Amino acid sequence: MAYKWDSSLEIGDKTVDAQHKELVEKFNDLLASLALGRPVNELENALDFLCQYTVEHFVAEEALMLQVDFPGYKEHKSQHEFFKVTATEFAEQFKREGLSEDLSIQLRLNIGDWLITHIKGEDSKIKGYLK
Repeated sequence: MAYKWDSSLEIGDKTVDAQHKELVEKFNDLLASLALGRPVNELENALDFLCQYTVEHFVAEEALMLQVDFPGYKEHKSQHEFFKVTATEFAEQFKREGLSEDLSIQLRLNIGDWLITHIKGEDSKIKGYLK
């Protein structure tokens, strides 16, 4: 089941919104690759890309929060740090152990669901501080 991009995921900043959309699309691509049983190196590359792109996105989003004096910056940044560790651990576990049903489920819950929940819940709070 793919994640659907819609306007409820927009915070009102073109750059951050485009990055969020890209993250959702790339995660959906990863899910499709998993479902189709793509070669392991393709899955590793997709997961590595997501981890790298997420870090780049967090840098941009955190700069935006500082620019607009977002009061929840420290807590928000700590959530980003937690996510980066989690994503890296999944990528490393996948490289060590390969794909398993449990890893696939955890990937969806701890990466995909977290991403959507974070955008809708935490990132949407930034919207009120954009000019």
